[in-house]
Amino acid sequence: MIYFIKKYYKQLLLVLIGFFYLNNTFFFSRWKNHDIINHDVIFYYSYLPATFIYHDPTFSFVDSLPQNFEGRIWYLTTEENKRVPKMSIGVAVLQTPFFLLAHIFAKIADIPANGYSWPYEMFIALGTVFYTLLAFWFMMKWLELYFSKPVIVFTIIAVAFGTNLLHYATYEVGMSHPYSLFLFALFVWLTEKWHRTNYRLKFTFLLALVLGLITIVRPVNIIIALLPLLYGVSGFTDLKYQLLDIFGNFKLIFTAIAGFILPVSLQLIFWKIGTGHWIYYSYQNEGFFFSHPHIIDGLFSYRKGWLVYTPIMIFALLGMFFTRKYACEWSINIPLWLMVHIYIIYSWWCWWYGGSFGSRPMIETYAVLSLPFAAFLSYIGKSCRICKISFALIFTGLIALNIFQTKQYRITLIHWDSMTKRAYWSVFLQEQFPPCYDQLIQPPDYGKALKGEEEYD
Repeated sequence: MIYFIKKYYKQLLLVLIGFFYLNNTFFFSRWKNHDIINHDVIFYYSYLPATFIYHDPTFSFVDSLPQNFEGRIWYLTTEENKRVPKMSIGVAVLQTPFFLLAHIFAKIADIPANGYSWPYEMFIALGTVFYTLLAFWFMMKWLELYFSKPVIVFTIIAVAFGTNLLHYATYEVGMSHPYSLFLFALFVWLTEKWHRTNYRLKFTFLLALVLGLITIVRPVNIIIALLPLLYGVSGFTDLKYQLLDIFGNFKLIFTAIAGFILPVSLQLIFWKIGTGHWIYYSYQNEGFFFSHPHIIDGLFSYRKGWLVYTPIMIFALLGMFFTRKYACEWSINIPLWLMVHIYIIYSWWCWWYGGSFGSRPMIETYAVLSLPFAAFLSYIGKSCRICKISFALIFTGLIALNIFQTKQYRITLIHWDSMTKRAYWSVFLQEQFPPCYDQLIQPPDYGKALKGEEEYD
């Protein structure tokens, strides 16, 4: 029995997490109220029915839909009066197998096969859980190269239940972050394969292909390319020779470009058909303010502070001090990449990213941060008995806190975009609204933020 558990611990852990995630997903069954294809998901998903059902990437079909059509279809209008989705195509690409299954199911069950009836929403939920579990699989395969099985198990448990991923993988499904988490996990595992096989062309192509997918899911995440470029680098001399080896190999570069362009071309073609331009900035008047990033707010504010609402990730940051001991190849590139990532995402005009639980653009980073998290666990595992017991209590408490606060967010005790210090502590570990709750929260001024001004008066 013990041998079986040790040999198949990854599969057993995925079954346990999958059971909990699916149970949570079906408990809420948000597709029954048509509440999944909503908000940003409308944009991410819209490519699929437009392509496979209405065969019209220009979205002209919207004008001929019946008045009682239940689906939500949003688009932006270009200067040439063309219609285009705001978000990029990557999530739709990954959702395609589940969309086709939903379409077949709807036809067999004699349910409206219009892309927006409940089977399509249910399969979006199932697809989100699937890709999240696949992310855990590749995270474990990567961590196996450096850490013991118990450390890996507790690391995955921390990410699965101690972070805001839990909310976006089981409740607010269809958002880009669980899909990005999967691609990040696959990317770091392929990075390891690529370097350990001395830039084998097969892994070069696959690594570039996944980078392309990462880019069309969330374009800013292309900076993850820093990880393989800086892998194993300990100084400028190492960096110089590694870049010469990579960029001096024509066959390698050609293969990488081919792999990258393959998924990216899907977006370019869609833009060309829909807007008449090969490249189109679909966010229009939204952008970055790199001279005025909100890094402190993004990390520590009560509104959306990453470490306020996902405090367990503090251990991942501490683990960077121990990464060199357990996985030295990643001791430089992970901190450098993370600093760039944080700088970019919190330079966005809406640094709190609208209505969300915690800081959602940090979710995909958990695939990478699982390694320093595991390094910290390994360090704790070799410490004194009191330290181990203290950490175990804190670890368990933070997971319980995340599960409880996830519930609070779902019933809006934790407000989607207007939390303050007073509001946070008034509802801390509470299940009822405090008196005068509306006076404790403070809605941000989106109009001011859009112009780069402070969002509060």
